[in-house]
Amino acid sequence: MTKLGVIHEVIITGNPRDVLVLPTSDVYMLSYDLNFNYSHRLTEKPVIVVGSYNHLNNDLTVQDIIAYNPLDIPKSTPNPAVNRGTWETILQFISQFRKRCETISVCWHQ
Repeated sequence: MTKLGVIHEVIITGNPRDVLVLPTSDVYMLSYDLNFNYSHRLTEKPVIVVGSYNHLNNDLTVQDIIAYNPLDIPKSTPNPAVNRGTWETILQFISQFRKRCETISVCWHQ
């Protein structure tokens, strides 16, 4: 079955759960198929959920999620690998406090 709605993450009995809310105000508890690709999970945006419905517990087992608007798909950008030495990393870390110190009138004694 396929359903159009918005996925919200809610806390139920202390555990985070996803629910699908349809425009008709119907609500489905979601569980995810073992083969589900979690990079397709998209919350707080209109989506089309493809899955199997179990009427005994109102559970929709999600096989795939398709973004209703392709612009809502998060773009993954690889982090550029910066090869720094240990001292360069330490000095960069310290320099952020020096910059902050220059913008604040009260600072530690140098």
